[in-house]
Amino acid sequence: MRKQTFTLTILTLFISCGLAFSAPDTPETRRHEAERYLQATPPKALFEDMADKMAANLPPDQRDQFKKLMTSQLDIAALTKAMIDAMVKNFTT
Repeated sequence: MRKQTFTLTILTLFISCGLAFSAPDTPETRRHEAERYLQATPPKALFEDMADKMAANLPPDQRDQFKKLMTSQLDIAALTKAMIDAMVKNFTT
């Protein structure tokens, strides 16, 4: 019984410390975290990888043309802004 009480006390302390040091959930902190996330997974690399995987389903003679079309026509700046705005709106810090 004593061991369970001790374990419960330690877990409670760790959980409360984690909550105390977490960032407040504001639009500014959400934007910061969204930008940090996109630095780790850049949209350009994400869409290039997606185009590669989708091109694998096409005949070999059409793959390069498809990948070029999918990646060259993207406005990465607009796409990045839209992704950040969506993350700020839907996710919390």
